[in-house]
Amino acid sequence: MSPTDPRERTRGRAERRQSGVPEAPDTDARPGTLFGEVQDAPTAAEPAWLHEADDADRLDDPAAPVDPGTARRRAEAQASREREIVARLNPEQARAVTTTDGPVLILAGAGSGKTRVLAHRVAYLIGVKGVPPWRILAVTFTNRAAAELRERIVRLVGEAGKEVEAGTFHALCARLLRRDGEAIGLDRRFLIYDTDDQIALMKQILREEGMEAKGETRPQAILGAISRAKNDMVDPTEIPPMRIATGVLVEIARLARKYRDALRRSNALDFDDLLLMAVRLLEESPATLKRYQERWRYLHVDEYQDTNRPQYLWIKALASGHHNLAVVGDDDQSIYGWRGADIRNILDFERDWPDATVVKLEQNYRSTQLILDAAHAVVSKNEARTDKKLWTKNDRGHLIERFEAYSEEEEAEWIARRVEELSGARGSVLTRRADSGGGGYDLRDIAVLYRTNAQSRAIEESCLRYGLAYQVVGGTRFYARKEVKDTLAYLRILRSDADSVSFERVINVPARSIGDKTIEVIRAVAVREDLPYWMALERAAEEGVPELAGRARTAIADFVGLVRRLRTRVGSLALPELVDEVLERSGYRAMLADGTEEGEERWANLLELREVTTRYDDLSPDDALDRLLEETALVADQDSYESDADKLSLITMHAAKGLEFPVVFIAGMEEGLFPTNRAVEAESGFNPNPAPMEEERRLAYVGMTRAKDRLYLSHAWQRVTRRGPGGWIAEPSRFLMEIPGELMSGPRLTRAAGDGDVDATDDLGMVFGRRATRFGMPIRTERGGGGAFREGSGRPGGPRAGEAFKPTRDLAAKREAFAGGAKSGTFGRRVQAWDDADNVDASPLDQTAGHAFGRPATHRVREPRPVIPGERRYRDGDRIRHARWGDGIVVTSKLTRSDEEVTVAFSDPQVGRKTVLASLAGLDLLG
Repeated sequence: MSPTDPRERTRGRAERRQSGVPEAPDTDARPGTLFGEVQDAPTAAEPAWLHEADDADRLDDPAAPVDPGTARRRAEAQASREREIVARLNPEQARAVTTTDGPVLILAGAGSGKTRVLAHRVAYLIGVKGVPPWRILAVTFTNRAAAELRERIVRLVGEAGKEVEAGTFHALCARLLRRDGEAIGLDRRFLIYDTDDQIALMKQILREEGMEAKGETRPQAILGAISRAKNDMVDPTEIPPMRIATGVLVEIARLARKYRDALRRSNALDFDDLLLMAVRLLEESPATLKRYQERWRYLHVDEYQDTNRPQYLWIKALASGHHNLAVVGDDDQSIYGWRGADIRNILDFERDWPDATVVKLEQNYRSTQLILDAAHAVVSKNEARTDKKLWTKNDRGHLIERFEAYSEEEEAEWIARRVEELSGARGSVLTRRADSGGGGYDLRDIAVLYRTNAQSRAIEESCLRYGLAYQVVGGTRFYARKEVKDTLAYLRILRSDADSVSFERVINVPARSIGDKTIEVIRAVAVREDLPYWMALERAAEEGVPELAGRARTAIADFVGLVRRLRTRVGSLALPELVDEVLERSGYRAMLADGTEEGEERWANLLELREVTTRYDDLSPDDALDRLLEETALVADQDSYESDADKLSLITMHAAKGLEFPVVFIAGMEEGLFPTNRAVEAESGFNPNPAPMEEERRLAYVGMTRAKDRLYLSHAWQRVTRRGPGGWIAEPSRFLMEIPGELMSGPRLTRAAGDGDVDATDDLGMVFGRRATRFGMPIRTERGGGGAFREGSGRPGGPRAGEAFKPTRDLAAKREAFAGGAKSGTFGRRVQAWDDADNVDASPLDQTAGHAFGRPATHRVREPRPVIPGERRYRDGDRIRHARWGDGIVVTSKLTRSDEEVTVAFSDPQVGRKTVLASLAGLDLLG
């Protein structure tokens, strides 16, 4: 009798009734779930052993007496099934699959086949150990992962696999609460508020409190503080007043109480509450806990390194009855600490479960050995990790190619050129030639990874120039991002009276107390009177509209006044300055200054947009605005996402987790960007905290191990995505320094063996007036040796660590060569960034290539505002104030060629000591 026989399903239902679990109160549950009934379905391909009658009988009554012949046949059948299940597993995978009793920690390195192990482990429990499938629980983090795991299980064991309970933490907790939540006073009909619902609710609270929903009281910032407290199992109503952004104290506790009460009035739970209430249910209802412990005898948790405190407690409670807990994860891939993940959960597993078996999956099936060695060289610098190193039977592979760009535009051009060479893509008239032989890869085989979304702008534009089809994965295209579209909409309403879409997009952004009803009235007036949208606004502001109250009329009048003032500046301000005026007068800049990482990233995107506007400086202000609006509209509508199309993938490092590509580029490997400034500052503050830097290093490891065949790493010396529109001099990432030189081609960096003065005329020693440094050490380019750099040979066994290299071109010449290619009239001219020995080419340029929207890409760099030579504004011991970091004392101050570098010790220990440029930092002297 098969486990899918109707009689077997009847026995299964009887057992579920005995355990106190209802058969099907939730009609939306999938077949085979805790709250759904198994339905007949087309029979999947099933292994023959599932149809053996004696095995089906054994599932129901394993203690029933059997004769010796039957026992022998069962033993032989069991051995056969075991051989079939583990046939294609390596020894450690097989050990992880067959170690079924007691706690098991499966440390699954990148590309080691963890999903395969999980699926085979469940199949082993069902087919060899005789465990009823409904007694097995598998918890994942995403619906996609749960669906993939379930599909693999069904392929292995057939229809029985559908009775395995597989789902995400939030989905499973929601089901438990709907079933048993009344034990803790919860209405089982509760709503679940998603992120947008939460923000809308917090906006209501802020309006009730008379607080503006921007700056330090931006809803996302407050909700972020509340969520972090919940993830730490701290009551957010007890959080002391805190500074979210500027020096203004925000009473989070009071807002958290109102938020909690509002959720209760709405009979709603947010995502954090689903986990917290599920933990509370198991803690306060022993009968409920016992029932689920008996129900699920074998627990499996995927991506255990990403669990937070509530998830950890929920799993631990369920497993405490039988200890049959198998967790799969990799501490080297723990990259979500910023959203509550606690790496200690996986690192302390053996402390929590002293009798645990640890299995390390170190054989990699994805990458070349050279890529694995490079990734290990970076992540092994972390202190908080388990000892393991990936290896593979794959080929050693190609050297990792490193490219050093003058600017982010040059970096993007190089990436596009390399992608073109690898794929043979010739979609653009700029690059289409007769000799279009490809490199053997499809575009879908290639991914470009970056740390922040703001970096994609330059890469997207290079893709467009080269005719490379691309898709932004896990993010939004640059010109489609909200803050960019909002700013462009502001610019459009300065040019058009009839653009109703743009008016309605920004009329209440930032919030101006102009609600949906008011907007509906304005829209109706425009339609009824056949007026352009702008004239309908003016009429409402000046003459009044019967349907609008006085407050709404005042708000519209303020908006009309803002637009009129901005319109007077069109034609008199250059385009970059007009953008500044829009962002400042509209309040958009203040709205983003909320101290959150999201706010900083959105502001970085606007700095990128501002940099784009500088490309039109040779046009009149009016023509520049018209050109920008037309061309950005065409870019924004370029293409739509096609999941199975042959397109290059542009993706953030976080979104790349779980994916793999034959070819991977990682762009922007610079200090302050990757690793981030926050990580650098946390590591070097008054109270050093290495955790953020270790997470950045793990993120680098994740990015590098996405590559199967080829890996390219690049950095730029000048970038505009951070620290103001003038950009900053970007030092190469320490992660590049940590990769052994023999694994890379291209110019290599090593730590300086000594210190000393840097000649201001040297290529890299002084870049635009700022002395380049590395971890506080000068970057030296001495002509003769002993410095910090060495020019790479592009071959294995190249320069040793500590040797020096001398660039063959200084940056000024490099810039001139890069820009000059467009003027030469030479089609397809190639500019060498370094000597031929480096095997690293810059971008090909001709009369059109290298142009952004038809203009030469000259890579302008604005120097910081100069100080009077020999005169410092700040003295040691001066008391200063910073808008975000608060008060501090100047520790040291020194002049560079064109600015003043100031080191400040801030009074807030979480801020610590920072070194800034006076022209960009906005430091106010205190009396």
